Amino acid sequence: MNPDLQWIERWLPLLRCPSTGQALRMADDDDKVHHPQAILVSQDGSKAYHLDQGILVLLPQG
Repeated sequence: MNPDLQWIERWLPLLRCPSTGQALRMADDDDKVHHPQAILVSQDGSKAYHLDQGILVLLPQG
């Protein structure tokens, strides 16, 4: 894991998708096919979240 993302891994158990309420998980290579900028995705992979200048953006996506 990228050392810059370790803080996300510590907070991950507390984070939820604002759109679905599902737990979030780290995006894997399969997720990045559909969401290239994704850092986190909802458990079902339908919603993705990214970093903007090092800040995690958890705004609901349309």
